[in-house]
Amino acid sequence: MPILRCSVGKGHPYPEEVFIVSGRLYDQAFDIWLEAGHYASRPPGELHGPFKTDVGCVVLEVSFPSRVVGIDVALP
Repeated sequence: MPILRCSVGKGHPYPEEVFIVSGRLYDQAFDIWLEAGHYASRPPGELHGPFKTDVGCVVLEVSFPSRVVGIDVALP
């Protein structure tokens, strides 16, 4: 059984969109399992992660670094 664990959450000064193509991914910041078909839109500065999966997953992530906003991103 594939297992992924990421021990650090992250945030960034640009928007990001994610779509779970298959499998599932746990986002500790929101205490939620993102299942296949789930879509999330993350605004600049939003903390997300750390992540883990117990069955594996395929994620389509689209980031927009050209849309950086002037905010500080606080990391734990």
